[in-house]
Amino acid sequence: MPHSSINSSEIPSINNSTISNYEAVASANPSLITTFSETTPLPHSPWREPVSGSCSCPYDFDKAGRMCGGRSAYSRPGGSQPACYQDD
Repeated sequence: MPHSSINSSEIPSINNSTISNYEAVASANPSLITTFSETTPLPHSPWREPVSGSCSCPYDFDKAGRMCGGRSAYSRPGGSQPACYQDD
């Protein structure tokens, strides 16, 4: 199933103040950051490692070693619909 692109205006801006706040929280609570990343997959994160020689998922690589991207079965309308991401 193809997914829509993210509009750049929907992405919040990050400035030095925001980064400092995140660094302060991470420094004070290192287990919080590790625990979240180990137990909760990020939305739309890959379901598996990339495969070479197959273009099932956009992050796979073709036989020539190029990333499949929009040529993948996942991205093409009417193609197979493999589960490529955690939220599929």
